[in-house]
Amino acid sequence: MSNNQIQSLSFIDGVEDICQENAATFSGGRIILYNGANQTGTSVSFTGGRIASLSRFGFDNRTSSIEITNNQTWQLWVNPNFEGNDVIYGKGKYNLKGLYNNNISSLSER
Repeated sequence: MSNNQIQSLSFIDGVEDICQENAATFSGGRIILYNGANQTGTSVSFTGGRIASLSRFGFDNRTSSIEITNNQTWQLWVNPNFEGNDVIYGKGKYNLKGLYNNNISSLSER
């Protein structure tokens, strides 16, 4: 297709615009970290892998709630490099309590 023949994708049969949440579900899921309770406030999301330090993303010791999609399981640690106390969560929405509230520094998909 030349530059003079650019066509909107929404008019091509079989192409559909989808929201980020649905895209994450199709791609295997994700974890979303929020700095507020009940999945509110500023957020950052990851689709998999290991994050040795949330400080790289400006989210070290800032997580108050999380959401995990598509049956993923994630492990969260209070220290960078997967050290210190940890907690494991599966699919769902959670408010972090006690030691873990605003105290997560690294995480890994399991």
